[in-house]
Amino acid sequence: MGKAEFLKALEGELSPRLPAEDLADVLAYYEEYIADAGEDQEEAVLGELGSPAAVAAKLLEDQGEPKPSKPQS
Repeated sequence: MGKAEFLKALEGELSPRLPAEDLADVLAYYEEYIADAGEDQEEAVLGELGSPAAVAAKLLEDQGEPKPSKPQS
């Protein structure tokens, strides 16, 4: 997964749960963070960040949003 795919997936995870301004800030932050690493380190940085779903979950948790509950079996 490249930077563009990561950012699109992250946007998909966060767009229903964050106001547009906050979403734009988050996406800009991660775009810059990845770009600052340089093209030769992009893959490594994306690997360190983890999946877009995991990044989104951590961001939402840090903002005090409860974790989605797992369905009980």
